[in-house]
Amino acid sequence: MSLSRDRTPGATATLKMVLDKSSKASAKAAAALALGRSLAGQADQLGDDLAKADKVAAEAEQYLVRVVDELAKDNAAVKSQAERELKALRTLRVGKPAPEIKAGDLDEKEFKLSDYRGKVVLLDFWGNW
Repeated sequence: MSLSRDRTPGATATLKMVLDKSSKASAKAAAALALGRSLAGQADQLGDDLAKADKVAAEAEQYLVRVVDELAKDNAAVKSQAERELKALRTLRVGKPAPEIKAGDLDEKEFKLSDYRGKVVLLDFWGNW
């Protein structure tokens, strides 16, 4: 999993090698999950180059779908992690519409983020725990 945070080409190549050559299902599932995470992170870093980001994200999605559909059938925890990563990749990337948010403003008047579609919005999330 630490290789999923490493943005060097060698890390990706190592994960692909583990996925291709390992005979253990758990190693294949871990490698594919790490590849999906790594590529999703790379897609996020591409920011304004949406065409390239979409291409990298599509590759990440293939690895994550493979984990969910094939490699982690017997490992609920890994399958769940891959499903969460897949959901985030599909919905929370740069260039995707923001998910709907409903909340109260400072005057306790309810609003929805979609009420401001087409306008510049600054969201400031904070808490006092």
